[in-house]
Amino acid sequence: MRRRTYVIILLFCGLTFGLSNPVQADEPQKPWAATIYSAFLSGNSLQDIADLSAEYENSATLLVLSLARHFATVSDDLQLEWEGQLVQHMGDQKHQEINALATTRWLSFPWDKKLDTSAAFGIGLSYATDVPELEQQNHSEAAKLLAYLLFEVEVSPESWDDYSLVIRTHHRSGAFGLFNHVHGASNAVGLGVKYQF
Repeated sequence: MRRRTYVIILLFCGLTFGLSNPVQADEPQKPWAATIYSAFLSGNSLQDIADLSAEYENSATLLVLSLARHFATVSDDLQLEWEGQLVQHMGDQKHQEINALATTRWLSFPWDKKLDTSAAFGIGLSYATDVPELEQQNHSEAAKLLAYLLFEVEVSPESWDDYSLVIRTHHRSGAFGLFNHVHGASNAVGLGVKYQF
């Protein structure tokens, strides 16, 4: 592993531990959340996914189980969370993946009384047990350890109590070459269910 990868890891750890002590408001009654989702992989960029032009691999999917915990409230609208993920790749890839991240969640939307909605962005590290085959096929460089990004939209009708529906983008990246000279890697878009407790 190159020296700059260690620097990135240390910066990430310092940032997230530093964020763990903002002004605390009351902790939510249910600070934990377990999420399960399935996603289709794409060799296209995040921009292609955002403008709905991405193509997906029918023979490459992943199943993710995640556990998250609220750790700080910045304001009535913004909270911070930790999340850990276990990932099983299926189809053309059979390896496992472990992800750890810190997440910022925006809680307030104008339509919340009708459909409670939140949006989250997470950043962390992703470790694959094997160098992913599709990442090797689609890019000149690939590696087991990369940066990880999460984008999530969560919606919950009032009648669902502790459950909600999530749409997630699951992104592994070399962070513009900072991780082992990797530029780009893989994206997946998935749908799942979250339970808060």
